[in-house]
Amino acid sequence: MATSVNQRAFEAKSKVLDELEEEFKEKLHEFTSNVKSTIQTVQEAAAIQCFEMAVTFLTQAFPNMTDSGANGSVDEISKITSELQNMKRSQNQMSNKVTKLTTNNQKFKDKVEELNEKVFTNKTHIQGLRKFQRIFESKSGASQVPAAAAAAAAMAPGPIQSLRQRTTFSCKIHSDNKRPDVFDIKLLPCNLILLADSNNNCVKLFDTQGQYISTGFFSTFPPRRIAVMDRTSNNSWAVAVTFPDCSTIEMLKVTTAGIKHQKTLSTSPYYAIAAIDPKTLAVGYVNGAGIDIINLSGHVLRQISLSTNPSYMEATPDQCLVITHKSLNIIVKLKIADGKIVHSLTVPQMKNPRGITRHHDGTCVVSDKKSGTLHLYNTGRGWLKTLWCHPAAHIMSGVSLFNGTCVCSTYNGSVFVMDVL
Repeated sequence: MATSVNQRAFEAKSKVLDELEEEFKEKLHEFTSNVKSTIQTVQEAAAIQCFEMAVTFLTQAFPNMTDSGANGSVDEISKITSELQNMKRSQNQMSNKVTKLTTNNQKFKDKVEELNEKVFTNKTHIQGLRKFQRIFESKSGASQVPAAAAAAAAMAPGPIQSLRQRTTFSCKIHSDNKRPDVFDIKLLPCNLILLADSNNNCVKLFDTQGQYISTGFFSTFPPRRIAVMDRTSNNSWAVAVTFPDCSTIEMLKVTTAGIKHQKTLSTSPYYAIAAIDPKTLAVGYVNGAGIDIINLSGHVLRQISLSTNPSYMEATPDQCLVITHKSLNIIVKLKIADGKIVHSLTVPQMKNPRGITRHHDGTCVVSDKKSGTLHLYNTGRGWLKTLWCHPAAHIMSGVSLFNGTCVCSTYNGSVFVMDVL
C-alpha cells in the first residue's frame, strides 16, 4: 500500500516536472528569439561570440534540468543579457565619441582655413596701404610727407630683438648637375624665395616651406647677385640678376607660378647690385673700384668713386647705399647723390661680412661668411649684437628680410628660414 502511494506521488511529481519542463522550453524559446533579435543590431564580434557561448551553455545544461537547475539557468541568461546590454551601451558611447572627434576635427580645419584667409587678407591690406602711401607722397606737398612717414612707421613692426629658426632645406633639384652654390637670396611677397645658384648657372624659385616652384633663365655663366626692383605688387615682381662673366644683367619677372625672362642688358662686368628705385640700379664691378648708377636700358647715369669693389649692397630710404667689403672686413654707408661716405666702420665681431638686408627701423642684418652667423648692424652706431648662429658654422652668403621673415643662404646650397622676433 505504501509502495502504491509512493508510486502515485512519484508520478504526480514527474507530471509536475514535465509541465515545468514544457513551460521552461517555451520561455527559453521566447528568450532565445529575443536575444537573437538583439544580437542582429550589434556588429561587434565579441557580442556575437558571447551569444554563441550562452546558447552552448543552455544546450548543455538542459538535459539535466531540475527546479534548481532551471533557476540557475535563468540567472545565467539574465547575466548574459546584462552583459550584452552593457556591450551595446559601450558601442553606442564609442560611436558618439568618434562622431564628436570627427566634428571637432572638421571645426579645427575650418578654423585653420579661416585664420589663413585672415593672414592673407591682412598682408594684402598692408601692401595696399603702403602702395597708397607712395601714391599719396608723390602727389602731395613736402609738408605731407612727414605725416605719411610717421603713419607708416606707426604701422610697421618693432625693432629686431632676435631670430628664431623656422625651417631649413636644400635647394638641390633633380636637374642639377652639381652641388648648389647659392651666392645670393631674396625674399619676395607670397612667401617666395629667389636664389642665384652659381654652380648650376640658373635662378631658382622656392617657397618658405622649401617647396620647389620653378627654375628660370639657364645660362652658360653663373649668376652672382639679385636686386628686387619693387615688392609692392601683389602678383608679379621685377628683379635684376648680375652675370659678370658675360657682362650682362638679366631682367626677370617673378610670379607665384614661376620665372620669366624679360630682357638682357649688355653692360660692364658688374657684380654687386642694389635697386635704388623701380627704374634705377646701383652696380659694382667684379674686379674694380667704384659704383655705377644705371637705368633699365643699361646706360650709366653717373659714377661714384670708391676705393674698393663692393661685395653686397643695399639701398636705404635716406638715399644711401650700405655696402659690405669681404676683403677689408668693413661696412660702408655712402650717399647716392654725391658719393660722400657717411661712415666706414670695421666690425671686429665679424670675420667676413657678406649679405646685407635692411630693416624698416634703419638697422641691417648682415651675414658673416666664415663664422656662420647673422648680426644686427646700425648704419649710424655700428654693430649691435649677434642675432643667430648656426651650430655647424655654415659658410653664409646672402640674407633677406621681408614682412617678419628672414631667409639666408649658404655656399653649400642650404637655405634657412627664420621668424623675426
